[in-house]
Parts: sequence; structure tokens; C-alpha cells
Amino acid sequence: MKPVGIIGIDPSSRKLASVSATLGQEQDYVIDTIALFPKDRPRSCAVAAKWMRYLIAKQHETVDDVYVFIEAPVLGRGGARATIPQAQVGGCLLGAAYASGAKDIVLVNNQRAKREIVGKGNASKDDIKAWTRLVWPAVFKEAGADQDVCDSAMIYAFGAKIVSRSLSLNPRSFRTPTITRKGK
Repeated sequence: MKPVGIIGIDPSSRKLASVSATLGQEQDYVIDTIALFPKDRPRSCAVAAKWMRYLIAKQHETVDDVYVFIEAPVLGRGGARATIPQAQVGGCLLGAAYASGAKDIVLVNNQRAKREIVGKGNASKDDIKAWTRLVWPAVFKEAGADQDVCDSAMIYAFGAKIVSRSLSLNPRSFRTPTITRKGK
């Protein structure tokens, strides 16, 4: 089987965060974050599209097929004022992923990812951080207090589970093994 790349993305109206790796080689993960411009939506969308093209190009250096998993916008505390810009940025990410040749692009329901990966659909931010610290300590250590990176790790794990299932591999659990950075 040829190696495949997976990118898990947590978009917001202020910042984008991703965790990328080749399926089964999670010790070689890459974390990427980039700030956006909340007051300048067209500029934020342009930055998001360019960033997505960069992420996929980096994955294509080592794999032929790249699967992109993006957290879907959620109507949350900020209401429509926060959700609409997030959806616009998400749309730019989707378009850029498609134009860059991603094998598949999936909008991930946050509740479903939490249920399947963390173990409960209403997992809090602290629960996601605890999951990351337990299962992927190297990412947790590198992320520090960055909740967006922890969310991206969860989205990556959800994507890895879906892709491994669809490629008829043994589904990766991400619940028991710890993943450490290669050489550490």
C-alpha cells in the first residue's frame, strides 16, 4: 500500500491550525498555525487558500494521496458574527484543497469527532487537551496552551480512523498507543 497523507485542520476567524502526517507515521507529524485578519475577510480568505496550497504541496513531497479533514463551522458563543467568517474561511480552505489535488476533503462534525476520538460528544476543551496529552504527548508538549492545535490533533485522529477504515486497514484507535516525536 502506498503511503497517504492526512491533514487535520481547526479553522477559526482569527487563526488556522493544522496537524499533518503520513498515516501510520504519526511520530513525524508537522504542526502549522497561521494568524488571520478578523477585520479583513477577503485577506483572511486569501491567506487561508495560500496556506492550504502550501500544506498540500508539503504532503505531496512524500505521498501521492492527501486527505484533508476540516472542522465544520459551529454556531457557538459568538453566534453568527463568529460563524459566518469561520464558514467563509472554511470555504476558501475547501476550494484550495480541491484545486491543489487533495484526494478527498471532509468537513468534520465536531461532536462526532469528539465522540469517536475523545469518547464523548460533549467533550470540553480541557477533555481534548487531556486526550492530546495522553495519546499524542509530543504534540501536546509542542502545542503548549494552544487549544487549536489540540483540536487539530483530534481532527487528524478522526481523519486517520476514517481513512484507515476506507482503505481496509486496521482502524487506528488513537486511544491507547502514545505517539512520540521520532528520535526523542
